[in-house]
Amino acid sequence: MSPFFRKERRRYGRYKVQFAVRFQLMQSVQERASITKIEQKEFLDNRVVYLGTTKDVSVDGLGFSSGHEFQKGDLLYIEMNDSQKNETTRMEAEVRWCRQAPLPQPQGPQYFTGVQLMTVNDEPVMRTIYFDKHQQISWNVFLDKMLGGIKRFLSKNRPA
Repeated sequence: MSPFFRKERRRYGRYKVQFAVRFQLMQSVQERASITKIEQKEFLDNRVVYLGTTKDVSVDGLGFSSGHEFQKGDLLYIEMNDSQKNETTRMEAEVRWCRQAPLPQPQGPQYFTGVQLMTVNDEPVMRTIYFDKHQQISWNVFLDKMLGGIKRFLSKNRPA
């Protein structure tokens, strides 16, 4: 099937927004041995921190660009800071795809990565999703934190 006619597989609308993100590789596809929550903090303290910028977000995923190439199946720990509220949103996610940007960048190769969120602030993301009947869209606490509330955000934007 031609890439131009691929069937859209996303269940939820995406919102084009840019936020700075920090992320660490929790486990590569090759390291899929389990890590307990107690071991996780010590484990992450010894991992490289990468920086990136979100391109879009949804209730169960986000896309970002960075200078690091990931493999499908890699597990990431991601942090996004809200400096106005002095809050950090912590997420665990699985890489679903990663592609090199088509145009060369002055700072070196850039990669676009799409991840599926597994947890947000230690809560399974699927438990936080609800359908807003008035706005006729799926929403959750993650989008509320990142986008500033459903009514305020939607007065200016609609999903892509």
